[in-house]
Amino acid sequence: MAKLHLQLEEVAIAPHSRIAGLTIQQSEIRKKLGIIIVAMKKEGGAMGFDPAADSIIEVGDCLIALGTAECLRILEDKAG
Repeated sequence: MAKLHLQLEEVAIAPHSRIAGLTIQQSEIRKKLGIIIVAMKKEGGAMGFDPAADSIIEVGDCLIALGTAECLRILEDKAG
């Protein structure tokens, strides 16, 4: 049986993020990076679990993401 080397990370969306203003689907986080967005925490503190593909990623949001360390680093780069 192969081991999965997955990590769960909080990724903050910075003001100049390349994915701010896009939906989860438009950002292609799932499609290109294979990352699962477990939850999305809004700047005001509201937490939504298993956000829909049409959920908009906004500056100040925090994505709770599950994926490999390498893919999470790419997501952090896009978010920063």
